[in-house]
Amino acid sequence: MRSAALCGRPSPVPHTADIVPTEPDQPALTPSPETAAWLNDLPLAVLALADNSRVQWANTTAARWLGDAARPGAAWPDHLRPAQAGQAPVELGTGRRVQVLDLGPVDGGRRIALEAVTPPPTARTYLPAAREREQAASQLALAADLAGLITVRHDLRRDRYHFNPAGAQLLGLPPHPEGVPTARVAAHMHPDDREAARAASAQALQDRQPVDAELRVADHQGRYRRLLMRGVVETDDHGAPVAILSVALDITRQRDQTARTRDLMARFDIAARTAGIGYWAYEGHAPLAFWSDQMRSLHGLAPGEAVPTLKSWRETFVHPDDRAAVRRGFDAWLAGHTSSVQSELRIVRRDGSVRHLLTHSMRETGGDVPVLFGIAVDITERRQADEALRRADERAALAARGAGIGTWELDLRNGVAHWDAQMWHLRGRPPQSATPTGPEMLAFVHPEDQPATRRHVAAASTAEAVLEYAFRVVWPDGSIRWLASRSATVLDDAGVAVRRIGVNWDVTADRRAEAERRNREAAEQANAEKSRFLARMSHELRTPLNAVIGFTQLLLARNPDATARDWLGHVEHAGQHLLSLINDVLDLSSLEAGDLRLTMAEVDLPTLLTETLPLLDPMRAGHGVTLDLDLPPLRLWSDATRLRQVLINLVGNAIKYNRRGGQVRLRGHTEGGLAVLAISDTGRGMDAQQLQHLYEPFNRLGVERDGIEGTGIGLTIVKALVSRLGGSLQVRSVVGEGSCFTLRLPLALPPVAPSGPGESQAAKR
Repeated sequence: MRSAALCGRPSPVPHTADIVPTEPDQPALTPSPETAAWLNDLPLAVLALADNSRVQWANTTAARWLGDAARPGAAWPDHLRPAQAGQAPVELGTGRRVQVLDLGPVDGGRRIALEAVTPPPTARTYLPAAREREQAASQLALAADLAGLITVRHDLRRDRYHFNPAGAQLLGLPPHPEGVPTARVAAHMHPDDREAARAASAQALQDRQPVDAELRVADHQGRYRRLLMRGVVETDDHGAPVAILSVALDITRQRDQTARTRDLMARFDIAARTAGIGYWAYEGHAPLAFWSDQMRSLHGLAPGEAVPTLKSWRETFVHPDDRAAVRRGFDAWLAGHTSSVQSELRIVRRDGSVRHLLTHSMRETGGDVPVLFGIAVDITERRQADEALRRADERAALAARGAGIGTWELDLRNGVAHWDAQMWHLRGRPPQSATPTGPEMLAFVHPEDQPATRRHVAAASTAEAVLEYAFRVVWPDGSIRWLASRSATVLDDAGVAVRRIGVNWDVTADRRAEAERRNREAAEQANAEKSRFLARMSHELRTPLNAVIGFTQLLLARNPDATARDWLGHVEHAGQHLLSLINDVLDLSSLEAGDLRLTMAEVDLPTLLTETLPLLDPMRAGHGVTLDLDLPPLRLWSDATRLRQVLINLVGNAIKYNRRGGQVRLRGHTEGGLAVLAISDTGRGMDAQQLQHLYEPFNRLGVERDGIEGTGIGLTIVKALVSRLGGSLQVRSVVGEGSCFTLRLPLALPPVAPSGPGESQAAKR
């Protein structure tokens, strides 16, 4: 029996240091005492190799198997290097055969494992299965307790699952000594992951190698948890599979933290770039710090260009007159005398221009390694700003301007107002030295919004609460923009309102997006109502139409008059055509409304074709078309009724649009877990323009003029059904030569191989 490799760890959770060229949460080359104790209990030889390919650390199993070769400082043999992972087992020279596994990089080197390969069962060379399973179970239980793992054993013969206490507690399952039925376990699994679970089990049974998967399962409170799983097949003494052993680690928190961290970093990066803020970070023992592209731009470096060291930065970029002060401040900070340092300095860019930077550098020492990071803002323009800009908070003003935010201020004591330049830009006008008067401000506003704006302005001059509202402005070119306004009152030391400070920013894109969203929702609602109407009408029309067809058939059976029978035949033919159209419309509306239900199960394709193709024999005989069928025995995972509908449409079209005396060919094979079915004809074919409109409902591409019957929505339904069945449909066509429709659908999972007299339930199915 092969035991699961328990040393693999999930991908590290992204850290704020994603901006640093080091691997976050990367384990140390020499493990901690707790980790070393856990690794020493494993039935695997685990070693840490330094960059020079010498042994840095080895667990007890490695020392027992390798002797002096596992001694710290020993050179690691070439034939056991991680590059050999995934190749044939390697002989250790002691009769033991091992598989080399690469466990990934660690700080300063790599960690590898040697896993013993079970020798083929003979009369002399194998452990008794019961003793081997007992040892593996004991080792697995110990590893699970130490690492917080969930262990699962899927008994293939009884088709039941056994969980350790951690797994049962997660799923909220009471003790089941006899195991948990598969159906109950499947109910806990996320519907979108069930196919992946089946595929992983099939791969493990086929390859007899450990298989990894990440699955979502519902816990006892109905919340989905993400589990990182590794499974391996357990065999009996004769090599037959009896169970699938799996270990799982709950990584929900890591995945959630990863998503939150990435979102936070994306927001931070956007805000920093918008505000013209450069940032840098240095973590652990990285040779160089990370610089954002904005940080490079501030110094005149190209995006992606190598960044300087701290010493090189001071000597190359810092202005000569500022180097001494910068050195003193940074040396004190790096020595740990201060947790942060803020300074204003000048730098000399590559082009010789001098820029003023405001920098703020911080350190974080709570983790395993110190993290240094900081920001830099170009404040050169602030030196040349007018008095109004100097009265504002410098960094906030720069950030607001970079984000397109205009600021205004109203002195409540004398009524004097001030606008910054962005307030003019938001109204499509060049900045003016004088703030506009009240009537001039109102003239910028859209006429329909002027009454409400006048009320808000009046309220802003007296209210102490924060006021928010939105209004439209008309630019000189006639375009209309939406602006949002937010303002608050500033009180003096005596609590008297002395100033009102506010901001404006452009929300046109948000307004347009909201309008588009409402329009889209209205269109979707109208489309859903249309589909429901068509479905109801189709049902209402079918009832009287079936009566018309039925009584027509009765009259045909009882009326001997040839003329009357001819007329009645036309009535029946028209009724059948109309009924077919109604049925197609009903299917199409059900698909669009999402009401079409599927019953997925294993489908034997040859049997289905044997039942289906005879239905098309009258049509085939009438068109003088032959059918050439060459398909391997394929079993699909599909809905038999809907698959039959797809095949009737595709084969029927190949017959209808063929030439007299032509041929329809059906060929099939498997490809990457899919069944590939090709249906080709020797008919008229289609040009590129016809292929562009092939799946449009009620578009018959001009063939209606040739008297060929059809509704024009068959292929529309086929494509939608194939998508619902988890497949795909492609078409190739040449005018005058014919067309070929290629259908790809999922294969059913193969049954478990028999395992002797106690054949498993999976194999019996």
